[in-house]
Formats: sequence, structure tokens, C-alpha cells
Amino acid sequence: GENLTLTIGADDPEGRQVTFSKDTSSPSQHGVQLQPNGYLSWYGHNSTPFNVLITITDECGASSQQTFQFQIMDCPCQHDGSCIPDVTKPRGQGFYTCECPGYTGQYCEAEINECESSPCTNGTCIDILNGYNCTCDAGSTGPNCDISFDDLCALGACFPGVSCINLGGGEVRCGRCPSGYFGNGYICQG
Repeated sequence: GENLTLTIGADDPEGRQVTFSKDTSSPSQHGVQLQPNGYLSWYGHNSTPFNVLITITDECGASSQQTFQFQIMDCPCQHDGSCIPDVTKPRGQGFYTCECPGYTGQYCEAEINECESSPCTNGTCIDILNGYNCTCDAGSTGPNCDISFDDLCALGACFPGVSCINLGGGEVRCGRCPSGYFGNGYICQG
């Protein structure tokens, strides 16, 4: 269920103040609350549709009645998606958008294929719910298989923040340790 709150509006032809009341002769009002200013609240927990008779009365005692039907609308979102009230539509009329991480479509009916953009540079992409994994080809590593084993600098051969030069053949040259640290550039200690 959802907690429904809304304000009912009515205009008096003479511009007089109006008040709202609900018919209390029915044995059950299913938890519908109505304030004299038209503020209505209801927490839906009963799946059976029901009607509530609301009377609008002006300062002179003239009145009009309107029947409102209350009904719980099932959330159409699939894959544990959340129904979010559509802010562009009137509240309480069953208009929702679906929010569902890892899925797309009006009702979250299709899983998003994160491999569609080919994120694995030198490897095979495996689509998983709300993400992907890369299985890297020989000679490559990294989350997107975009680091060559020959690129020892990209693999972090030097201490973080130290300049690194790939010399080829599995060799690198590391620069000086950062200020306040000492060592050979591969290993620095503070």
C-alpha cells in the first residue's frame, strides 16, 4: 500500500468558504481521514475497492455530494522495481514510473546489457545484473582489460605518486620518492 494524501478542491458560485465532510453512516470508512479544509489521507491496505460519500457545504448550508472510489492499484514494475508516483500526473490515479537498477523499459521488463558498449578493451565482457565483468586476454589486466602486462607503470610498479618510465623488456625506471619519504622510488617509506 501507499499513503495517499491530497487536497480536494471545490468552488462556491458566490465565492463563499466551503467545508468538506464524509458520510459517517457507513460502518467502515477503511481509514479514510478528511479534514474540513479538504485535506484527505488514506493508507491503502484493503484490496477491495470501496466508495466514500463526501459532502461539500458552503456557509449558507447549501451542499453537494460526490462519491469517491478508493482502490489499490498493483505496482506493475517487474524485477523488484519500485513504483514512484509520476509527478506530472494527478496523485492517487495510478500513474507511476518504475525505478529498477539494472533493468530498463516502462515496467523494468528488460535487463540492461552493460556489455553493449564493449567496455573490455582486450578481453571478453560478461554481462551481470547491474554491471559487467571482464575476462582478459593473455597479456592484459585491469577491470576493463586495458592495461598491458608490458606497461608495468600502469600496473603500479612504482610507489604511488612517483614518476614511472617504461623501459621495455619488463624494466621500469622510478623517480624520486615524494617529499617526506625515502627509498628507491619502487618502495618509499615515511
